[in-house]
Amino acid sequence: MPNNDVDPVYKAVDGGFVADPGSTKISVGWSLALAAASLFLGVVLWLAYHNQLPVQWLQRIPRYDKLGHFVLIGGAAWLAYRASGRRMVRLGRASVPLGPVVVLAVAFVEEGFQILSPHRSFSVSDLAANVLGAAFWVGLDMWWARRSAMPPVQEDPEA
Repeated sequence: MPNNDVDPVYKAVDGGFVADPGSTKISVGWSLALAAASLFLGVVLWLAYHNQLPVQWLQRIPRYDKLGHFVLIGGAAWLAYRASGRRMVRLGRASVPLGPVVVLAVAFVEEGFQILSPHRSFSVSDLAANVLGAAFWVGLDMWWARRSAMPPVQEDPEA
């Protein structure tokens, strides 16, 4: 049984790298991690909508709200990217990762619903933190996958 965690996402071809279509298998392990993160986010949302977040404790962390969006939504986007087998979809001319697009769409809708809540407030900077977090974590994963797929550097025997 192949281990999706070690399947290369990119493979070296003629001095460059191309996406390996064999790496787009859905991973049960990553899907379970995404489910756990989604459950945690659901609890955080419930607490926020019921004005039950531990604000006194959270305020000790500078910019905790933006940091939370960056880490929690960005992390969920990364988990969705891995759970989807790093699957890419076409959006117009761009090829974008499916999992993060779905997570960000849900986060954008949820941010819009905050207008209706007396305990929450809509914020464009929260949306930006969501996008930046997703771009950072998924970008880091893509960079690491490409780096891992690189052939080892050959030392010059004459040096």
